[in-house]
Amino acid sequence: MVGNHGNKRLGLAGLIAFLGMNGARLTAGNDEAYHLIMSVAEERVTTVEQFTDRLDGLVTTPSPPAPLTPPRDS
Repeated sequence: MVGNHGNKRLGLAGLIAFLGMNGARLTAGNDEAYHLIMSVAEERVTTVEQFTDRLDGLVTTPSPPAPLTPPRDS
């Protein structure tokens, strides 16, 4: 989706949607997100492994919620 002549904004939006659907969040700032997408568009990142290495540190996954505890009888 993201290529030298592709839609880079759509690629970024797709990444954000994909992460959100899988319980993760892109925490990169504008400059970091720009450089990530441009590295793919300019073919400096060409493998899944390279892409996931670039994503490392730019994505967070929320902690699972604490289990509910039943109220104690007093």
